[in-house]
Amino acid sequence: MSAQVQTTERRREIRFKFQNKVYLQSDNEFVGYAENVHMHGMMLVSPDPIPELEKIELWFSSNTDEKEEDKIFICAYRVWQSITNDGARLYCSGLHFEEPGEDTKEKLHSLILELDEYS
Repeated sequence: MSAQVQTTERRREIRFKFQNKVYLQSDNEFVGYAENVHMHGMMLVSPDPIPELEKIELWFSSNTDEKEEDKIFICAYRVWQSITNDGARLYCSGLHFEEPGEDTKEKLHSLILELDEYS
């Protein structure tokens, strides 16, 4: 007899599959890849750990072209982190966005609407 574990989704926001490069605002240094996104945060997969309780200023593009007008500038805090255990060691970090300005909110909202269409 096998027992199945039932889990209930506790997340308040639907996550949308999104894979784009993420950079630091200060020097455009590559940080990692966004794996999914929602209006209040995203998961970041990176080769280096993200500092805990430290504001990080990031940008990513809403498409792969990385045109200036498509860049989304955001401040975030790491709220959780795990490490992959298969192949190369990568850090998966849950980032919570600091309350963005109106322009950023509009860009995030547009991105999420577009991702929702394709999911």
